[in-house]
Amino acid sequence: MQANWLRDRRKELEMQQSELAARLEVAGFTVGRASISHWENGRYDPPLDDPNFRRAMAKALKLSVTEMLEMAGYEVIPTIQSEKARRAAAIIERLPEDAQDVALDLLKSLEKRYVG
Repeated sequence: MQANWLRDRRKELEMQQSELAARLEVAGFTVGRASISHWENGRYDPPLDDPNFRRAMAKALKLSVTEMLEMAGYEVIPTIQSEKARRAAAIIERLPEDAQDVALDLLKSLEKRYVG
């Protein structure tokens, strides 16, 4: 993993470790400030293998999952999508969970109207 990516992003957002821990707790993950400190110092890695945790961490850091993984040093293999599709996906990922469902319903309505 790329060193200091988490600390750099958190400081960019002017966020304390305790605030990041609180945001993750709201998302259903019990994480203490000490765990975040360990992640930032490279002692342990955050559990980014858990897709639910990845989404929660990305949301807490105001990033898309892809942006977060790239910052962490992962190679993200792009799917064959247009730039517009990637932009739409990034916007939807940043929305709260209930708003994501609304956005998808709107897209489905547009698809029915224009594609059939």
